Amino acid sequence: AAGLRAGPRVEVAAMVAAADCGDAPGTLAHARAALTALRVLLAELRTVPQADDTPPPTVAGIGTLAAHHRAATRLSGQVRPLPVAVEVAVHRVVASTIVDEAEIVVHFATDGVVVTVRRAVPVSAACRRGLRALADAAGGTLATADDGVRVWLPEVVSR
Repeated sequence: AAGLRAGPRVEVAAMVAAADCGDAPGTLAHARAALTALRVLLAELRTVPQADDTPPPTVAGIGTLAAHHRAATRLSGQVRPLPVAVEVAVHRVVASTIVDEAEIVVHFATDGVVVTVRRAVPVSAACRRGLRALADAAGGTLATADDGVRVWLPEVVSR
């Protein structure tokens, strides 16, 4: 799967670089290649059998994910349905940072969602880069500390 994920990632990076240089044909070509790579990835993932206890990539699925790690979860604020992209982003933040006995708080703020994950070990540099990319793509913010992370995601994804 890592090799499959590399294709879309490489093409998106090339697309952004082409766009930054003002290369419209290059941007379009890399965008098409990225979409093709994503379609291949999705087709491959659809063929992988899922375990019955695999949590859906949503806020509701965080409880199951946390149970696998003996982690504590709490929802606060005005809990409400979120756009699918935000639900998946919240789940990705938790899935990327969860460790055994972590403390997870998902706070529904008026302008978005704040995900706080406290953990006994610092988040790796690679994980921070991934979270930064996720937060940036959603128009959100990332704050890191030795004991965890805090990610704010707007209710409406900006990009």
